[in-house]
Amino acid sequence: MDNYKEPEERKEEIRNKERVTIWELCKFFRWLIEHRKEVEEFMAQVQFAVSIAVNSTTSALQVTPTSGSASFTVGVAGDSGPIGAVSGGTPPYSVSVDAASPNPLPPGLNASLDSGNNLHVSGTPTAAGSGSVLLDIDDSAGASVSVAARLAASEAAARR
Repeated sequence: MDNYKEPEERKEEIRNKERVTIWELCKFFRWLIEHRKEVEEFMAQVQFAVSIAVNSTTSALQVTPTSGSASFTVGVAGDSGPIGAVSGGTPPYSVSVDAASPNPLPPGLNASLDSGNNLHVSGTPTAAGSGSVLLDIDDSAGASVSVAARLAASEAAARR
């Protein structure tokens, strides 16, 4: 076999070319098949070390500020405006009332995030009252932060 080259010579030859032709690849694979036993013996003596580093660019889930307040009028649709801005974590986010919240959301009001990930409370309250609600913002990776919202709904002022 006069075209035979040691694997190291062959690797160096291939490395020095800009590209490898299909024909050259076929010849190389044929050589590997013909010298399978020698390749296996060689590979049994070689140890490989693989190192993988993962650099996370995700910052911690947070809401700024962590508390807010809003006033509504019974029977009138309203929006709190942004109570807090959600950032970090792994979108998408979801909003719910914390199980340990001292109060539920008043009837007719809902908590949600707008397209800019700002927390809003909106809707049409059906009863007067006030209280604090603890809202949880969860990300898709399972992280959670809480926001305290002081909400008040009052009766519309009587007209004379």
